[in-house]
Amino acid sequence: MDVTAFLCNCRITFLSVEVDRSRDPGRRRSHRGSFRRPQPNHTQLLGNGTFDTTITASGFPNLGDYGNALVKVKMQNGKLSVVDYWTMDTTMYESDTDMDLSSGGIMLLPDETDSTGKTRHLAVTAGKDTHLYVVDRDNMGHFHAGSNATVYQDLVGPLPGGVWASPVFFNNQIYYGSRSQPLVALQLDAAKVSSSPSSLTAVSFEYPGATPSVSSYGNTNGIVWAAKNTQPGVLYAYDARNLETELYDSNQATLSRDHFGNGNKFFTPMIANGKVYVGTTNSVAAFGLITTSTPPLADGDYTPTNASSGMVLADGASSTTSGAQIIQWNPTEGREQEWFFSSQGNGYYVIQNLASGLLLTDTGGSTTSQTPLVQRTPTYDGSQLWGLIAVSGGYIIQNKASGLVIENPGSSKSAGTGMDLYARTNGVNQVWTFGADVFSADLFLRIWPSKTTVHQGDLLTYSFPVWNLGPANAAYEVLNAQVPTGTTFDSIKISGTPGLGTCTTPPYEGTGQIVCHENSAMAPNTTWTVSLTVRVTASAGTVITENASTTEDTPDPNLGNNMATMSMKVQ
Repeated sequence: MDVTAFLCNCRITFLSVEVDRSRDPGRRRSHRGSFRRPQPNHTQLLGNGTFDTTITASGFPNLGDYGNALVKVKMQNGKLSVVDYWTMDTTMYESDTDMDLSSGGIMLLPDETDSTGKTRHLAVTAGKDTHLYVVDRDNMGHFHAGSNATVYQDLVGPLPGGVWASPVFFNNQIYYGSRSQPLVALQLDAAKVSSSPSSLTAVSFEYPGATPSVSSYGNTNGIVWAAKNTQPGVLYAYDARNLETELYDSNQATLSRDHFGNGNKFFTPMIANGKVYVGTTNSVAAFGLITTSTPPLADGDYTPTNASSGMVLADGASSTTSGAQIIQWNPTEGREQEWFFSSQGNGYYVIQNLASGLLLTDTGGSTTSQTPLVQRTPTYDGSQLWGLIAVSGGYIIQNKASGLVIENPGSSKSAGTGMDLYARTNGVNQVWTFGADVFSADLFLRIWPSKTTVHQGDLLTYSFPVWNLGPANAAYEVLNAQVPTGTTFDSIKISGTPGLGTCTTPPYEGTGQIVCHENSAMAPNTTWTVSLTVRVTASAGTVITENASTTEDTPDPNLGNNMATMSMKVQ
């Protein structure tokens, strides 16, 4: 979840006020936008410019100039009017020296109770002057010559680089990235912001600093994301509870796998649908999880068979009624006994009956044992997600929402018995099989040379296509080859589907072994190809021989086609 603007039911708007430019009362606004509370008030930062230090009896600038100020405006008599404001005592100096407040953004904080029990409505803002200002939105403080005592808090120290970015809030922590400084977390406690960080990153973020974002699962598993304006740019992820704990950065992977181009000023990681998006000067990079474990079952049609009864899972009478209980029946090869398993990521499937089109469901995610197993209209929530757990003799089918598993009650041998959900016991009545070859993947390797006649000094490319003949996904394929005697290494590349992999090779013009790893699951009927280019150094009449083999973590029913050899004579 991106929480950069969730704080107080705010709506980002933009404020346009007609002003007299002859007095330069605020040359620019903060580019972060303004915030509107449910009541008709807007809180807005104004850029450096003229501020009237002659104050009226009611505490407002006598000519209505609010340069370098935080203002609250509302509609009065059909016109926008300033109803409250605050600016520092050195405001004209800051405007004259381009040290304006509006380089940073304003962020409204959730309602917070102070030590006396009073509910405070606060906002934080910071700019180039290295101060962090906490403002009471009900009494902002106005201007007071010679002192900032009227502002709620004036903190000096936590943002020594000045701020050209916006903060983010999560679980009573405010995260700021000031210029050329570490990202810091500042604690909000009893309506007071701490003056020193509760944690900070080991990495500093070059100009203009960092505008962080937060992802989380509700109020847990918070991750703070920040991008660094370097060449190439770097995306960082930190534990929101302690910024000293780095979870990831885009420089970690070998072979520059996660590099995404040059950094940019004011670029902010955006989080949506389980991915993190980062914009560069000419592109947008998307970061997400790379599958580290292969689903045990390739997507496809299967007939789950109970180990205790030998009967199959069935939609009785091919019912299309949502809520109908699922039964076991003698195998007939009918469509009501066929189920399409579709991987949804993280090891979970939805399981759809081919006759009805409905999905296996634990109604409401019930955790009550003996809940009937039913089929319902697809919702794709946790009640319809199922994991496969390998046990002796087959697999247990477990619901994500409840943790209950599908079982044949009492190991019934009667056709028509309704299946239910029960706490996992690993009993044989909870074990299901999907056919002897469902969990195997047959890899098939060949060697194709780029030319059939070679001479000393020629470049020769060997292509090693690896097919997965199925029926399951092949996991973590490895190709072993060599730079043949009589040749030297030139280059290597990987292509095909999915085509993600790494290779260990000799140095340029070197000799030795080639080991390539496919880093993701290889679906049935897809090909992964490694192309090795060598330079022929052997003299005419020499036979050069290439040997290659492939292995995988998934059981392979036919190892005889996992090896290949190619020989040719130098002309």
